Amino acid sequence: MMRKVFLWAAGSTAYAAFMIGYLLLLTLYLPSILIHEPDWIEVGSFAEYTAESVGENGTYTWRIISIQTDVSGERIARINRTYTPERINEWRNYSSSISDISLRDGIIDLSIFWFNRYYNVYLVDLSDFMIGDEIFGGESLAEISVRGQTVPCIWLKRHLPSGWGTGYCFDRESGLLLYRGSAYHGGFYSRIVLKNTNIPIGSHHSKAITDLLIVSPLFMVPIAGVTTGLHIAKKKKYTFSIRAWLFFIIFNGIILGCVANFPARTPWGRRSWGIASPFAPMRVTLIGLNAFFWILVVGGAMSLIDDHAFPIIQKKQ
Repeated sequence: MMRKVFLWAAGSTAYAAFMIGYLLLLTLYLPSILIHEPDWIEVGSFAEYTAESVGENGTYTWRIISIQTDVSGERIARINRTYTPERINEWRNYSSSISDISLRDGIIDLSIFWFNRYYNVYLVDLSDFMIGDEIFGGESLAEISVRGQTVPCIWLKRHLPSGWGTGYCFDRESGLLLYRGSAYHGGFYSRIVLKNTNIPIGSHHSKAITDLLIVSPLFMVPIAGVTTGLHIAKKKKYTFSIRAWLFFIIFNGIILGCVANFPARTPWGRRSWGIASPFAPMRVTLIGLNAFFWILVVGGAMSLIDDHAFPIIQKKQ
């Protein structure tokens, strides 16, 4: 009896560790460490944006004026940033500054100029990206109209418990920032939209098939495990009680809930921003809701394969 319990516990632990660990590998670890330097970066690369904010409009431009390598071997671009207000007067003139930016991070003052991280197209909304010292959450893949051209893009968002939120839209091929908008408690504060650039954008090479193969173990492992288990059970005429099947359904529902909606999302995938504490009532409620939803899904799936699963259930007399 103890041996059977040990095997159940060991198998369940290994299964849970693989499913959750593999998900975290694809959505937290790899997006933060797999970084590439954009191949379009060179002296003279620039981007010009239409800038709007509460009470003022203008033009924001950055241009790379030099590239150098620091003592640690990291390549640094020196850029000239210029903001020109729409109405220039004695109180508000244009402003210009020189800043150094890491080609690997692409970030200055919490503003991302280009995105160059690994992401899986099927797990974007579950992924978090550590850029600089901040975490930016993946939101979705979409398309945006830039200079009359439809451009495939990836959306990132950064929300703070204070109520500030910033959304970023990047060209999926070059990683160039196309749009950035900020809001406070849902109200408009500012935005910039790409107006002109000498960086190629718009062309896109799909990696959907490759990403599907990468994410497939999250589906294939449970399917293979259930199929193999049912085959062995039927072949060796093993029988299981209702309690054992309930444990199977509840356990898999919890694991799938963690994998599909980790760490705090509704069962339909909507991210819940601004929940700082892991024990916050909203987070605990969402975890419970996810588990309940996926328990129902697993139970329904088991019912659909009634001919394979339930004939080997032994009801206790």
